[in-house]
Amino acid sequence: MKKSFGLVLCLLLVLSPVVMASSVADIVIIGGGPAGLAAAVEAAVAGEKVILLEKMPVLGGALLYTGGTVSGAGTRIQAAQGIEDSPELHFLDSIVEGDFKVDPELLMLYCNLAGPTIEWLIDELGVEITEAVFAPEHTLYSVPRTYKPAMINGKAAVLHGLLNRIEELDNLEVRLNTEAIKLIQDELSGRVIGAMAVDEDGKLVQFYGQKGVILSTGGFGNNPALLQKYAKGAENWFMISAPGATGDGHRMAREVGATLVNMEYIPTYNYGFERANGQASMVYVRSELFGGVYINETGKRFVNELASQKEREKALREQPNSIMFEVFDEKIRLANNRPNINAFCESGEIVSAQTLEELALKLGLEPVTFAETIKTYNTYVENGVDKDFGKQPLTTKLESPPFYAAKLRPLGLLTLGGVKIDVDTRVLNDEGTPIPGLYAAGELLGAIHGTHISSGNGITAPLAFGRLAAQKVGENDTFFISGAISESMDLVLADGTFTGKATGFNGDIEVEVVVKSGEIANITVLSHNDTPQIAEGALKTMVARVTEANDINVDTVTGATYTSKGFLNAIKDAFAQ
Repeated sequence: MKKSFGLVLCLLLVLSPVVMASSVADIVIIGGGPAGLAAAVEAAVAGEKVILLEKMPVLGGALLYTGGTVSGAGTRIQAAQGIEDSPELHFLDSIVEGDFKVDPELLMLYCNLAGPTIEWLIDELGVEITEAVFAPEHTLYSVPRTYKPAMINGKAAVLHGLLNRIEELDNLEVRLNTEAIKLIQDELSGRVIGAMAVDEDGKLVQFYGQKGVILSTGGFGNNPALLQKYAKGAENWFMISAPGATGDGHRMAREVGATLVNMEYIPTYNYGFERANGQASMVYVRSELFGGVYINETGKRFVNELASQKEREKALREQPNSIMFEVFDEKIRLANNRPNINAFCESGEIVSAQTLEELALKLGLEPVTFAETIKTYNTYVENGVDKDFGKQPLTTKLESPPFYAAKLRPLGLLTLGGVKIDVDTRVLNDEGTPIPGLYAAGELLGAIHGTHISSGNGITAPLAFGRLAAQKVGENDTFFISGAISESMDLVLADGTFTGKATGFNGDIEVEVVVKSGEIANITVLSHNDTPQIAEGALKTMVARVTEANDINVDTVTGATYTSKGFLNAIKDAFAQ
């Protein structure tokens, strides 16, 4: 993908006039992850002409890096299993997990949409979902509400279903390697009418949505500067967000006045494992379920290893350099018996030693302190009381060599802060007023989940809000923007006097055009209803431009775009008669 757009944009700022290629659709969607794909399918199935922009060479976003776990309450899958559930219960579980730092109206909206979204995946996309389960890698729901469709050819089943459906839709245009860099607003009304983007050839292209623009650009997990701005200690974490999650939508939305909320909420898990090749990976060791302990760089325990995910996450972030060692012995390894963990132990990527002191030296820890920590813990197991952190149950001593230690850091998958929306997915400004024409969905949103996210919500919420955004944009009237694009009209100039009429900012603009010897000799604005302070000067300028060029393919007047468009279209109307 070419990264020359910065130079191109700088040059365009000093060169005038600028002519750029343009495309027009009913809806422009920026971002081809789960939210953008769901919005595109929903809109195209409804008959809208859709352009989907994706800066990466492939579609999928976060779905390329996840198994596609989803969640939703009150589904027919749960009913078949005899599970009683409701959106209200889903809401309660999720708001507690998010520490109540949510917009309750938006969270309730999502929980009401989540169950039908699961049904949509099954019925519309053909995703095979057969069972609701608990997800032990997350804080458990009060009832089984998580669904884990099997991967298909290495892809999440949800992504597979979305991509297959997109291939069937002729009114949906997908532009890969096309990076949106700026939203386009109508200069008078402030309405967002499109986006400026850099295509795969490094050229600037304008894309216009006559009904609206949906931002679905994901989070900012791959933007280290933003992470460190909002989260203390983030430089010590591993982030394995989608490569395209660099906060583009946050920036573009903010540039048109959007407000950002909950930017500091970036959940992590104690599963960040550095492989021998230096690559960060998510490794759920899970030894704590069988008696393993967490040790920091001082050689001491620092948390109840069976506490909630949130408590363990917070504790790890507060340790020196945000590093922990998950320590277990051979008896625990055999009880755990996870093939990938066994493989890491055999390869040496999980360090092992025959004595605690030898293991400490390999880890760079002070041997005496480390050994004493484990011995003290073993006495707690003997007595059935954890005097340090209250861990229960205490089932297994660490006394069966070899001993093992996995070095782990906080691992982040997504960010939970972003633009504020209303229940119609309209992006709100700092005054709480919707920005006309701009909608948002997906990880870009803030205030949906709070500080932490519940199992399956990270994929289901983008799907649900993506579909909702498409529905809401589809309800809009078509906004007249054709004069803003670089379309051309070849005029056949026959001598005579012609009149034409078109819509301006506040009503019709009527013009009279006089042609002599095949050239435009005079243009008179017969009437208009636009604001005099803005329109009079703009119309005078437009008359001069068209007359001088003997053509209507001229620039509009900055600050009076809508009036300029109406004027040019009135001339088109005059010559079309």
